[in-house]
Amino acid sequence: MQRFAQKKVRRIKGLLRPKGIILMYHRIADVDNDPWHLCVKPELFKEQLEVIKRSNCVMSLQELSETVISNKSRKKAIALTFDDGYRDNFYEARKWLELYQIPATFFIACGYTGNHTEFWWDELERIFLTPGQLPESLELEQKHLRGNLGSDALLTEEGYQKYKNWSTRKPPPSKRHELYLAIWKFINACSHERQLETIQDVALWAKSQLGTRKNYLPMTKEELIQCGKSDFIEIGAHTCNHPNLSTLSKADQKREIFEGKEVLETWTQKEVKTISYPHGKYNQDTLKLTKEAGFDFAYTTQDHLANGEQSRYTLPRFQVKNWNGKEFERKLKKWLEY
Repeated sequence: MQRFAQKKVRRIKGLLRPKGIILMYHRIADVDNDPWHLCVKPELFKEQLEVIKRSNCVMSLQELSETVISNKSRKKAIALTFDDGYRDNFYEARKWLELYQIPATFFIACGYTGNHTEFWWDELERIFLTPGQLPESLELEQKHLRGNLGSDALLTEEGYQKYKNWSTRKPPPSKRHELYLAIWKFINACSHERQLETIQDVALWAKSQLGTRKNYLPMTKEELIQCGKSDFIEIGAHTCNHPNLSTLSKADQKREIFEGKEVLETWTQKEVKTISYPHGKYNQDTLKLTKEAGFDFAYTTQDHLANGEQSRYTLPRFQVKNWNGKEFERKLKKWLEY
């Protein structure tokens, strides 16, 4: 009886808490290969915005976060965020957000802003998951990276079409995919300098120039500044160079967090009050440094409602995938029942 009463009290408290859905996007683009589900096609993004607009409960990220943390309101709320700073955020996301008058926060890894080459994870995808011939064996001694591709060293156009819908949530279908994942995991745990060094070594091994696919590039500084002037876009930080913060020393974390904020504030001439952790990863040093840097709120990639159970520096977000309007609407309803 007591356990039943406690459960009922918890349920009532849950119903009384404000419910915030923070949506996490990365790219608004139509691509063939999307192993990490980072892209939403422009026409489907438009359908999703129509659903959000009909809900009549969209808020700015700052407003939603303050509402949840301070327990000010019982009403449902939705806020939009975009990670990394891809150029398609400027050309596609911004256009539709302004048309529907829906606010969003763009979290920018400013160390990549203005680069004429792709983010390292896109470089790796291009090298391994697009058609072409690779050497049969890889051995980067200093990085303890080894692999033997055998007949999978060649990815034909037929093989590409067969595997292009592969997701990292599924088992790798070839040795080429296995090696791609192994190198991704290695690079993800490295400092930025070592990330760049490793991707350059892999490109050299593959006899490939670093990628410059236009629809994969980060925003330019001018495009970022233009976004910051929009009435519907707020610029947030995403560190300087997009490392996995939980693998870095406290000193390196401080440099990434503080520099990422300072650079964006210099460029936009506005205070940057929010940060999202790359890959959603953090540790206790991260939380202390985020507060010390003067951020109001910080965001992870944990798929949960923002409902006051979290701290202001560990607010969760739901990743949005390439869903049409009806499927997206079903997801929103499901998330609100969490």
